[in-house]
Amino acid sequence: MKNGEDEDRVEQQINRVKSISKMNKELELWIKETEEKKLKKAIKESKKAEEITGKCEICKERDAKFVCIKCHRKVCASCYFSILGLCTECVSKEVVEKWKQENPDWEKKLGIEWID
Repeated sequence: MKNGEDEDRVEQQINRVKSISKMNKELELWIKETEEKKLKKAIKESKKAEEITGKCEICKERDAKFVCIKCHRKVCASCYFSILGLCTECVSKEVVEKWKQENPDWEKKLGIEWID
């Protein structure tokens, strides 16, 4: 009976190896498909970035120049915080108001002459 049990164990191990081998092939295929999808998405996103036309989707007055990284709205420079990459709708109202009200004298703060 010992030989029969050993043969069963060996058979189970062989089946596990086959199963793992199959899973590895499926995993490789899934990784390849996922990478292809990510690449296609990245290309699509870059094309979106290139196609910034029309009016700002927030103020509807000025030409759009940027795309918000959070909501993907096309916005003008006045409705966009380039430091953050976010539009005024995606930044908290308190922060927007504070930054809009702040108009520091950069010459005094930095100790250099400001050149436009």
